Amino acid sequence: MDFDYDKKKIRIAQNYFMFKGDSNLTFTHQDITTSKINRADTIFLNDVLHYLDKDTQHIVLNSCFTGLNENGLIFIRDGEKEISSHIFTKITEFFSTKIFKFNLTNGELNFISKAEIQSIAEENNYSIETPTHANI
Repeated sequence: MDFDYDKKKIRIAQNYFMFKGDSNLTFTHQDITTSKINRADTIFLNDVLHYLDKDTQHIVLNSCFTGLNENGLIFIRDGEKEISSHIFTKITEFFSTKIFKFNLTNGELNFISKAEIQSIAEENNYSIETPTHANI
């Protein structure tokens, strides 16, 4: 299952030729901040967290950890504010949210730190691994 709060992106995904007719994939319009995640083996948070305020980031991550099956995985791909190349992420997000407006946001961008993710993972009895691009 995939969900996004941007209805336009859901329509694009539903009509993408590689996904048409695949009964294993479902695309729905939902808000991750209020959706309940149940029994997931794998969760991908791709370009999500920095659109949320700090409190909501914690709520969403806790919900994801709670919704995982035993030995489940969460993949987080988001801007990491501690790394030097983060400035480029901030610039591209500025253009995508303020200038071209193809990414929706209700407020300011809030990039989460690796330490914050680690803390939330540990609170939920999980650990984190950070692969390099060469290892993906």
